[in-house]
Amino acid sequence: MASKTVADVMKMVKENEVKFVDFRFTDTRGKEQHVTVPVSAFDDDKFTSGHAFDGSSIAGWKGIEASDMTLMPDPNTANLDPFFEEPTLLLTCDVIDPAECSVSSSSPLYVGNPERISGLIARNIQSAGPLITLIAPSVLTLSCTFATDSGVGAPPVSPVP
Repeated sequence: MASKTVADVMKMVKENEVKFVDFRFTDTRGKEQHVTVPVSAFDDDKFTSGHAFDGSSIAGWKGIEASDMTLMPDPNTANLDPFFEEPTLLLTCDVIDPAECSVSSSSPLYVGNPERISGLIARNIQSAGPLITLIAPSVLTLSCTFATDSGVGAPPVSPVP
């Protein structure tokens, strides 16, 4: 699948006479959330500056006093929604907390953003070495390393069908 550029997305908007843009993201509980704007409020600057929204409306996220957040759309996720009556562009976004950007140089993504959490897990797995071995297409064997009183051990784990 070829990567989509910002120019590709803007061309898609024009060619399909898009009326709305739906910025989508996943909350910490795994529920897809969205913010829809008229296409007049959308331009290529959204891919670099993002789209501001109020994070206090998302359960378990921010209080009203610190709720200014930013959605950063990924052009590779651009698709037309086949169900909306009006032509609507769908974009999946990362969630950025502007307050954390100045504090954390390692990741500007919001702490509760599942993409940040999964990215941290992936980096930890990569630094730990191979933990998952595929034995057969339907059988997965896991090898876990953990600290014990006598040092480091790796207990055997039964194959999972």
